[in-house]
Amino acid sequence: MKKIFISASLLAFAFAANAQEVVNLVMNGDFEKPGFVQSVPEGYTWEPWDQQNYLSVLPDWQLSTGGEWNGGVELIEEPGDDDLRPGDDNYICHFVGYNDNGWDAIRVEQAVKGLVPGRQYTFDYLCAVNWPDAESWTPGKDFGYTLSEVDTNAEGKYQAGREITHVNLGETMPDLGNDYELISTKFTAPAKGEVFVSIYYNYCNYTGNKADGKWMDIDLVRIYSEEGDEATTGVAAIELDNNAPVEYFNMQGVRVAQPENGLYIRRQGKTVSKVAL
Repeated sequence: MKKIFISASLLAFAFAANAQEVVNLVMNGDFEKPGFVQSVPEGYTWEPWDQQNYLSVLPDWQLSTGGEWNGGVELIEEPGDDDLRPGDDNYICHFVGYNDNGWDAIRVEQAVKGLVPGRQYTFDYLCAVNWPDAESWTPGKDFGYTLSEVDTNAEGKYQAGREITHVNLGETMPDLGNDYELISTKFTAPAKGEVFVSIYYNYCNYTGNKADGKWMDIDLVRIYSEEGDEATTGVAAIELDNNAPVEYFNMQGVRVAQPENGLYIRRQGKTVSKVAL
């Protein structure tokens, strides 16, 4: 398990619930939702890569890797410690870069809806990364995120539209390493109230430029508002959608599949309330 680096910003992240109730608009941002599918690629027949799992299905997320020889994404079981990650948070999203003769272009992406146009929102997530030295030359660090307006392609699949912001953490946080740190930015919701999130890890290598141990971990991906609008607090009188599924979130804004005794945020459709179970 990774050592946890605690900074002032991380403490604010961990204890945000003490000051306010927030609802995370990112679906499966904690990667706890069941239904994911991962397996060893057919071409991986040698040790230790024959034990490597890559996701083919990650609920609520789109995956882009460019093929098994360009790395992939897997879920790793790593229970939270009730510090930065709640104790009921059992999985992290692990980006794996292929070590030899591959061009890693790994992304997890999602169209996030339900934002109030013109409102300010916070996008944040926990991130740790390993960028190893290669045998001949090591490419410049290229990992981070892009927020864009939502567009669709000819097949109706969501994709990035006009860019809102793009941050290469390899340039802005070059010392980011194996300890989780909070990545955070604020943005204004576009006119359609939708934003396309893309978190990426890119690495270029080829035969003779081999590099082992290329990875990036992310968890607790969130988009939330602190402005008290109806999308996050339920203060406005909104018609209850009785047909909408009921969802529960802990006080960190992380979705809980099977809530037990405690204080939770309950969301059904656009109606949000705090409940004690």
